[in-house]
Amino acid sequence: GKQRLWGQWGFGLGSFMVGQVLSKFGLTYRAAFFLHAMISIPTLLVLLRFKPKKMKNEPPKFKEGLRVITGNKDVMAFFALIGSIGISSGVIENFAYKRLRELGADHRVLGRSRLISSAAGVPMFWMSGNMTKYISVEGILLLSLLSYVIRFLIYASVSNPWHALPAEALRGATFACFWAASTSHAHKISPVGLTTTMLGFMQGIYGGIGQSMGSLIGGGLSAFMGTAKAFYFYAGVDSAILCFFCLYFALTKVSTKERIS
Repeated sequence: GKQRLWGQWGFGLGSFMVGQVLSKFGLTYRAAFFLHAMISIPTLLVLLRFKPKKMKNEPPKFKEGLRVITGNKDVMAFFALIGSIGISSGVIENFAYKRLRELGADHRVLGRSRLISSAAGVPMFWMSGNMTKYISVEGILLLSLLSYVIRFLIYASVSNPWHALPAEALRGATFACFWAASTSHAHKISPVGLTTTMLGFMQGIYGGIGQSMGSLIGGGLSAFMGTAKAFYFYAGVDSAILCFFCLYFALTKVSTKERIS
């Protein structure tokens, strides 16, 4: 978390500055790609000076990792929840700014929205370790899913794009906790020799399968009923998923206590 927060700062400041430049000079989004290429050059020069230590390569072990996931119901529940959050992320991250544009947001609003999101995430990345200890990984993931429900409702209900800023702040705070807690937990539950594989599964389920499916689902729902109604609809879907996992974790804890007694 304490490493990832620097990326969060850069992400927010970059979005804010590019938004200001596009608005001030009346540039199109095409110019943003050229600006990104220019900003990437110093980063490349810094990376070329890195001299990483040689480490023993851990070959991917897909079958072994799959057996670990399918052989433990708690691990399956963890990855299922990661996938659900990934789908929600795919829906909202691809269409939230489309919704803001529908409300008349310009480049400055979009840039400042991302800056607020990133600023809210920085302290949470710093404190994510302690929060995970107090709330638990399951609690962090459930709160993350709850935040998606709230964000969907905010984006769907506002009539002024500036009123969506609380949803952006919520995004930054909950994503920071979610990402730090989930990567740490994936590392923790990995058997010896399968750390890279399990982290790869987590990344693939969240970003590969989850967000890709979310993009398709969000696009289909937006085309069918409009962005606002699509967000209301998926807020209901996430609420149902949240209730299911709350019930699952509650029953699991009760079962564990009964076995111990």
